[in-house]
Amino acid sequence: MANINLANILSSKLMYSFLLFRYITTFGLHTHIINLDLYP
Repeated sequence: MANINLANILSSKLMYSFLLFRYITTFGLHTHIINLDLYP
C-alpha cells in the first residue's frame, strides 16, 4: 500500500511540475514575442 501511495504522489507531483513548466515556458515565449514587437 505504501509503495502505491508513494507512486501516486510522485506521479501527481511530476504531472503538476510538467504543467507548471509548460505554462511558464508558454507565457515566457508570449512575453518575449511581445517584447520583440514593442522593441524591434
